[in-house]
Amino acid sequence: MEGDGEAVLHIAREPVRSADTYAPDMEDDELWRYWCPLGAGPGAGFVAELVGQVVGTFVIRPNVPGPGAHVANASYAVRADVRGIGLGRQMGKASLSLAAELGYTAMQFSTVVSTNANAVHLWRSLGFRIVGTIPDGFRLPDASYVSHHVMYRALT
Repeated sequence: MEGDGEAVLHIAREPVRSADTYAPDMEDDELWRYWCPLGAGPGAGFVAELVGQVVGTFVIRPNVPGPGAHVANASYAVRADVRGIGLGRQMGKASLSLAAELGYTAMQFSTVVSTNANAVHLWRSLGFRIVGTIPDGFRLPDASYVSHHVMYRALT
């Protein structure tokens, strides 16, 4: 993934700019550490390619350190011009298999924004269930608040 740095940053900047699913105002060095955590803590970063071009990225890491580190967390981003062709689903499936191979027993998403209907639908279709909802837990760019879900799936 190291050689894919500029492509990963380009893809990662898009959801950060929109600020409707990820935290805004991350500088490139912070984005790189988030999406390619190797050497910066536990985790593994991956890219998805289409016709030799990096079009998506995802990262798998422990949801929390220490005694909860057997539960994975993951983040995903797809290049805007190739959304809607199933890359998110493919990366989701791949991340579940890879997380199990890495020794995780479950995967948890702590903040799935309720207004991100595509993500909620995708994760439910891949076996995740909503185990909690935080009312007004996410502030959108227009300063309004929406709920976010905690979603969970066993890997074994």
